[in-house]
Amino acid sequence: IIYEIRRSLMIAEALEARGYGAIRKVDSPYKLVMRRKDYMVLILSTIMTMLILVSKIVGALPPWIYLKLPEPL
Repeated sequence: IIYEIRRSLMIAEALEARGYGAIRKVDSPYKLVMRRKDYMVLILSTIMTMLILVSKIVGALPPWIYLKLPEPL
């Protein structure tokens, strides 16, 4: 019984040291804001993804790009 009490106290101290049971909510030091560059990267990434998908569907990509799985034995 004494071992279990000591162990529970050690666990309680470890949890307290890690911040469990803290009342204050930790927030980011600054607020993230989307800027023009972020929107441009998002739009360009979407356009490139759509172009690749359409090219794959239409068959406009070179054959070496297509993934080929080996035939099962």
